[in-house]
Amino acid sequence: MRNVDFALMKNFHTTERFVWQIEVQAQDALNHPNFGNPSANISAPATGAAITSTLTNDLQGSGASRSIYVMVKVNF
Repeated sequence: MRNVDFALMKNFHTTERFVWQIEVQAQDALNHPNFGNPSANISAPATGAAITSTLTNDLQGSGASRSIYVMVKVNF
């Protein structure tokens, strides 16, 4: 299973007291398919050892491969 996660973060100081933090995270940034296991039915020659599904490594469990999150935080 291959998965590339990526994150960028930048701090912006508006005053001496307030700091804005912007962060972008991408899970499975390259959107690479991770294939499931082949079927165990070797008696049918047409469908024997066929891969018919993909695996997901999604944090939300929605089945989507690529997830991108943008967050803004204010520290004071």
